Amino acid sequence: MSFSAILRKGTMPFDEEDDKEYDEFMAAIKAGNIDIVRQILSSDVGVVYWLTYGLVAAIESGNIDIAKLIVSHDEFVPHGLCIGMVAAIEAGDIDLVRQLHEEERKKYEEERKKRVEFMAYWYTDGLAAIKAGNIDIVRQILSNHVVVVYWLTNGLVAAIESGNVDIVEIIIKHDGVVPYGLFTGLLAAIKAGNIDVVEKIIKHDKFAPGGLRQGMEAAVKASQNGESGIVDLIRSHPMFPVEYAV
Repeated sequence: MSFSAILRKGTMPFDEEDDKEYDEFMAAIKAGNIDIVRQILSSDVGVVYWLTYGLVAAIESGNIDIAKLIVSHDEFVPHGLCIGMVAAIEAGDIDLVRQLHEEERKKYEEERKKRVEFMAYWYTDGLAAIKAGNIDIVRQILSNHVVVVYWLTNGLVAAIESGNVDIVEIIIKHDGVVPYGLFTGLLAAIKAGNIDVVEKIIKHDKFAPGGLRQGMEAAVKASQNGESGIVDLIRSHPMFPVEYAV
């Protein structure tokens, strides 16, 4: 068994012998029938793993034009190009190895740009939704796997500053929220004088008690006479440092 075959083994998501359309696709590649291959790739039938296995089959059968056609498909992924390079190395086709390596570099760069653009788009829209109090859009964004820590931190502050307590609750319940983000939210809540949000944050499982002292200092500074409901609330926290006197 070739190394490229070993790479493919164990990653096949179905039994190819039971899939008639897959068999037709592979047969067309091995027969060098580029028109049939092009027809299949233009339909909804073609899927990512077909492209990877099809590329290897095209290389192993010497049908380089078909290999190039498959590589040009919009859905082709860098992982498939890596496997294709192994097959090209085994076939001794150095020019194809170079081409696949360059295509892999381009694909990674395209994916990186798309991720950056996608994240920036959702971040901008997310903050706008928070400020507008659009809880459905916020919930939709937070369910997306690309949500990162600084979104949650900045989003929490934006929700506090705009007085959207329901959105605050959604954000602090997100699995990705971190102690630093909660501490930043605490300072924003103290500044806004929102005692309910302060209470929610300091009672959060991920809140680091080390932030209580700085929170107290911020609360005292925010109050005119050094006493307020927020000051009392922070002082009553079971982890508040007893040696610290306001």
